[in-house]
Amino acid sequence: MTYLERELSRIRAAMPEASPERRRELYVALQALSWAGDPSYFRPPYEMIIHPFPEPRFSCRPHPESCTCRGGSR
Repeated sequence: MTYLERELSRIRAAMPEASPERRRELYVALQALSWAGDPSYFRPPYEMIIHPFPEPRFSCRPHPESCTCRGGSR
């Protein structure tokens, strides 16, 4: 597991128990780190900050089996 995957895992683990405000912050961090790992698939951090989704989501768009967004393994 890379440092990036470990940090993504830590953020995902913190999201369910976080307040709505903190969950939004964690979601932006999750997306930014995900983008760093796969910039062709995830939205750039700037776009997430300037044009965020209305509510944080725990899943990503349809993604290959290697996706870790839903707790899968890579």
